[in-house]
Amino acid sequence: MNSVQAVFLDRDGVLIACVVRNGKPYPPMRMEEVEILPGVAEALRKLAAAGFILVGASNQPDVGRGTISKEFVEAVNRGLLERLPEIREIDACYDFDDASPRRKPNPGMLLDAARKYNLNLVASFMVGHSLRE
Repeated sequence: MNSVQAVFLDRDGVLIACVVRNGKPYPPMRMEEVEILPGVAEALRKLAAAGFILVGASNQPDVGRGTISKEFVEAVNRGLLERLPEIREIDACYDFDDASPRRKPNPGMLLDAARKYNLNLVASFMVGHSLRE
C-alpha cells in the first residue's frame, strides 16, 4: 500500500482569491487580479514540513468556453509555483462538461497525481472552496 499522503488544493478560492463579479466568484482574468490569500504560504510550509505532498487541482472550464486562454491559466499556475514552491504541480481540467473524468468532483486529476507521486489517496485530503468540489 502506498504510504505517501497528499493534500490536494483547489486554486481559485483556496490558494488565490476569486474575483467577484455580479455577486459570483470567478477566476482571475488578468495577472493584476491574481492575489494569494493571506496565510496560504505559511499553511503550505507547515503541510510540507509535516510530510504531505501538495498538489493543485483546479477546474478551469472558462478555457473550454473560450472566455480565458489556456496560456493565461498556465502562466498563473507557473507564477504560483514560483511563489509557493511547496506545491509540486497545479493540474487543471479545461473541460466544462460535468461528465469529464478529470473535472472535479470526479477523481481524474487526483488519480493522475496518485500514479505520478505514488500517493495513498485514502490517507490524503482535498481542500476546496465549494461544497460541490
